[in-house]
Amino acid sequence: MLAPGTGGSLTGIGARMKEVMPKVKIICADPIGSLLSVPDHLNYPPGAGSYLVEGPGHEEVPFTMQRELADHWIKASDPNAFKYARMMTELEGIMAGGCSGAILYAAVEYAKKFKLGKGNKMVVVLTDCIRHYVEKLYSDNWMVEKGLYPWSHLHESDHLLSKIPIKSLNLLKVPLLTPDSTVGDVMQAVKKGAQILPVLNAEGNIIDGVIMKKLMWFIVTNNLKKSDSVQDVWTRDIAVVPYG
Repeated sequence: MLAPGTGGSLTGIGARMKEVMPKVKIICADPIGSLLSVPDHLNYPPGAGSYLVEGPGHEEVPFTMQRELADHWIKASDPNAFKYARMMTELEGIMAGGCSGAILYAAVEYAKKFKLGKGNKMVVVLTDCIRHYVEKLYSDNWMVEKGLYPWSHLHESDHLLSKIPIKSLNLLKVPLLTPDSTVGDVMQAVKKGAQILPVLNAEGNIIDGVIMKKLMWFIVTNNLKKSDSVQDVWTRDIAVVPYG
């Protein structure tokens, strides 16, 4: 069981294993959104797009990869990869990353599909560790922000603030922007103390936002003027928290 990225593990381990054990089956996990799987139709499931798992997958077949060494490919979604990574840590103490989670998920799916039992042997190569992912897939906040957990996952019913209505907090009114706003409008709002400025569409829904800590970087890097569009400084790092 492998999860190819640039192809080193598949080409190296796979080729050697085929020499030593001709009957061995090489099974590969591939993120949904990657284009490495064979046959090609596996790469285009409904809703496929970018993926968050780091390491495996590629948007084109690397020159170093010999895909013909793989006997079977299994697509792994981000939720399944992260679920199995966290399961390894919680249940077995194996502090693995998302790539390893994708591999284990594929191993389980392959075993189910082909009804493998006690008489079969499977070697699962876990290729990453928890080190780079403590603040990513092992963070509930990150999982919620990426849409992998519902916001309710973070709700603490016994928290001291959980019963206080938002309207009673007497919060300062946040200036609102539209896609037609300018950099000058943003700067005026910042002067009044705003740190995060939501951008609303015609229906009143938040579609983006401007963050103070990134504002100056955008302005200096792109040599922006006050008359330039807010779209030149908005960011995708805005999480909308439902309430009510």
